Amino acid sequence: IAAGFEQYVKHAFETRERHGKLIFLGNGGSAGIASHLAIDHSKNGRLTAMAFSDASALTCLSNDYGYEHVFAKHIEYHARQEDFII
Repeated sequence: IAAGFEQYVKHAFETRERHGKLIFLGNGGSAGIASHLAIDHSKNGRLTAMAFSDASALTCLSNDYGYEHVFAKHIEYHARQEDFII
């Protein structure tokens, strides 16, 4: 676990150096955790972070493209090469 955490921290700070952002994804209750993690990383870690947990956006995209494509569409619209998706 410690080695995995160290690797995560390394990738997170490399993302900041590349001027990228952390993107947290979660489904169901994990969406709330993803949102909370994004805020904590921004506030406490000074890392640019976001989560795709807006209910209106999720239902809009699922209606237009199917629920199985919700996160893929968010990533297509908002992610860049230098971002780190969690």
